[in-house]
Amino acid sequence: MDNKKNLELILVYINRIEEYINSIEYKDFVSNQMLIDAVVLNLEQIGEKANKLDTNFRKQNSLIDWDDIIGLRHKAVHHYEGIEPSIIWDIAKDDIKELKDNISTLIEKYR
Repeated sequence: MDNKKNLELILVYINRIEEYINSIEYKDFVSNQMLIDAVVLNLEQIGEKANKLDTNFRKQNSLIDWDDIIGLRHKAVHHYEGIEPSIIWDIAKDDIKELKDNISTLIEKYR
């Protein structure tokens, strides 16, 4: 799979996360295990697709912290019980918007 396709899939997963948490508050998020699982799954998929991007591509586009994204994926997959819902919430509420903007910009470069 090429870089553009992986970027497009990352954007799909970001949009899903935004849709899931768009109209809810923190207290509702942490009390809904199914919702936590859904967000974590999409974060895992973002990390998986980021890991499939060419190493040179990631180096050339270092504005995005690919290592953190991939690292979160590894932690979610291998140590799922150790991830605090508050951390997932912060990522989904605070970090996803910037990632979405950066990914969208990279996709535009391919058009």
